[in-house]
Amino acid sequence: MQFHIASLCSLALCLWGFQTGLWGLVVSMILCIEGRQVFSKRWRLSKKATVWIVFICISASIVALQLTGAFQGMLLFLPLAMFPLMLAQIYTVNLSQQIQDFFMNPYFAKRGIQWKRPSFDFGYVYFGLCLLSASAANANRVLFYSLAWLVVAILFFYLRPAKSKVMAWLGLICLAGVLGIFAHRQLSQLQLDYSWLNDGRRGQGNGQGGYGQGGYGQGNEFSQGPKQDSPLELMLRRLGEKLFAPIQEQLPQDPNSRVLLLLIFLGVVIIGGLLFWWWRRRRQRMMATSASFEVRSQPALPGIDSEFYQIEQIFKQLKLRRRPTENLQHWLERLTEKLSIAQVEALKPIIQLHYRYRFDPEGIDAAERNQLRSLSQSWLDSYRVSQDAQG
Repeated sequence: MQFHIASLCSLALCLWGFQTGLWGLVVSMILCIEGRQVFSKRWRLSKKATVWIVFICISASIVALQLTGAFQGMLLFLPLAMFPLMLAQIYTVNLSQQIQDFFMNPYFAKRGIQWKRPSFDFGYVYFGLCLLSASAANANRVLFYSLAWLVVAILFFYLRPAKSKVMAWLGLICLAGVLGIFAHRQLSQLQLDYSWLNDGRRGQGNGQGGYGQGGYGQGNEFSQGPKQDSPLELMLRRLGEKLFAPIQEQLPQDPNSRVLLLLIFLGVVIIGGLLFWWWRRRRQRMMATSASFEVRSQPALPGIDSEFYQIEQIFKQLKLRRRPTENLQHWLERLTEKLSIAQVEALKPIIQLHYRYRFDPEGIDAAERNQLRSLSQSWLDSYRVSQDAQG
């Protein structure tokens, strides 16, 4: 069974919808995610498009904070705010590369240093954000904990080491779930006992700020005694109050004035983002100009920047890397265990160019270098499309 993190993100969105009741949004978002099964075409992101997607996500988070007026409200809408990045991860082939290039150390680019790109999938981050937002809804305590534990267990099942025994892993994940319930009960008892968590109002109602009737005594089905909010929820609310209460007091109460203030704030953010983009682009051009006149003190190893190493990372995940004493023909035959014959045949010219580029003293010319780059990228794109089609 082929594992894809996007499918688990759909399950996490169902859990988020179950907690918040926003089923209309959830169904639309799941249809967009699972549409990858139907639409096989994938696009390449430009740097400008990546910056705009990140800007939209950050702006949506700020708008959620402004409209709800609480830190917890922003947490509730994080899956919706970060959804454009998740779509970019699914329907493009180079989101990870663009993000890594944006945060790359400028010293590397200036010195021409090649670095090994770590694998990065925003789907895992989005999965965690969905669970965090669902937990902030403060509803269906026992059932939510059980469903969240099940979804996380499914993720860890596919990420477990290949040599681990299923029964041993199942025992450990069950133990983790039991310890989580025990820790929750102890934190709840701590909330009841110490006044620095509940200001001495044990079991008394607040009635303000969305705490609900009974205030900190809202239902906690894991704990004994009077019902109260989850300690994590209470601490997040306290943090939001400390950080944003002074700002909230200074904001105008008139709705039209608040909308106008929000538009002004968004305008300032847009102008600041454009200035930052202009400064970064100007700095990159200056570094590229200065680097062209500098001589590297230590030449890089020939072929170390070959695109074949990106394909080799896929072989590493599939446990199909070439063994030290294995000949090329036997290795190609072993690749057919998990790759199609067409994919293996497409690898042969790439491997030939890579070995010449890496080990031949004469190297390869510019046309062959471009051919190696284009063939490798085409193979990577077709492999990702085939993996998405398999689900």
